[in-house]
Amino acid sequence: MRNRLPISGPARLPAWEFDALLAAVLAVALVAVRGLEAHGLQRAGWLGYVLSVAAASMLAGRRRWPLPVFVGTLVSSVVAIAVASPTGAISLTVVIAVYTSAQVEGRRLSVLLALLAGVALALARGLLQYRGWSDARTAVEPAVALAALFLGWAVSSHRAYIAEIEARAAQAERTREEEARRQVDAERLRIARELHDVLAHGIATINVQAGVAAHVLHERPDHAAEALRTIKATSKDALRELRGILGVLREADEIEPREPTPGLSQLDRLIDATSQAGVPTQVTISGHRRPLPATVDLAAYRIVQESLTNVVRHAGRASALVAVSYADDEMTISVEDDGRGGPPATNGHRPRALGHGILGMRERAHALGGRLEAGPLANGGFRVCAHLPVATGT
Repeated sequence: MRNRLPISGPARLPAWEFDALLAAVLAVALVAVRGLEAHGLQRAGWLGYVLSVAAASMLAGRRRWPLPVFVGTLVSSVVAIAVASPTGAISLTVVIAVYTSAQVEGRRLSVLLALLAGVALALARGLLQYRGWSDARTAVEPAVALAALFLGWAVSSHRAYIAEIEARAAQAERTREEEARRQVDAERLRIARELHDVLAHGIATINVQAGVAAHVLHERPDHAAEALRTIKATSKDALRELRGILGVLREADEIEPREPTPGLSQLDRLIDATSQAGVPTQVTISGHRRPLPATVDLAAYRIVQESLTNVVRHAGRASALVAVSYADDEMTISVEDDGRGGPPATNGHRPRALGHGILGMRERAHALGGRLEAGPLANGGFRVCAHLPVATGT
């Protein structure tokens, strides 16, 4: 299997420019060395120059065609050794071809090419040029070919290691960016839920009370005044919570919030506001009441708030019952009404749809590892029941 890793030249040159420069420099060097050995360019013979230049020029395509370049340089070198008696410098073209093949070809093939190059050059030197094996250059040819093979492997492994490190760094950067986007999306969703709960409850209560005030304005002014006072109190509470949420966006570096985070400690005020909105509401608490984790306390409050908002908006003439039960490892919150939440056969009204508010409450419960069920009751009305874990470490 080929390992086609990029081979880049020094000085940040593009690959093809580096190879072309290498081929040109090596061709000039081979011609100069051959001329010096022959004591003048005129005495060296044209065939030796042609073969030297041809072998060096082939290296310009060593990255794109490693096998043809290897064959071409080896054939040119062997022919030059056989008929032109060159110096040992021409073997450098074969060594470079072996080095390149070791980086881009499979291990078995690169070993075969290195052995083939070493044996072919040694035989050509010993049988055709020196006609004997006493010359040290004959024995050096296989050693140089193997050295080129190992050097190519080392460089290839180093580049693969660097490429893996860069890939891991890029992956880590992408992971950090994705995690940052996920946290931003989660924060946006949390803020959207908070805004929905605050505005939906406040506007629903204001809408009901405004209708009451308009209806009894002339006949019972005292009731109209009471409705207007409820509107004022509800709008004040909604604005207070809205300022607290927007303050988090405005001053994200603040450690302490401007307003206390809503929780079950404010449940009585929520019950009073719902009762003033025309839905008489009672609350029962069972079990050992104790401080809750902040996330659970907020989720419990918002579930009750959203449930009562739905009662005010959809139940018509109804009353509501809020039940909070504490157990060892969880708490149960139940909000029931006796309005028009049952099936059509019971009261002639269409069952209440499970809208975004129910989905938001269910997501709040699931985010804490709890669960929430909501649906119409058999005898009319609607019920929301949430189970939230409150064990230590939740």
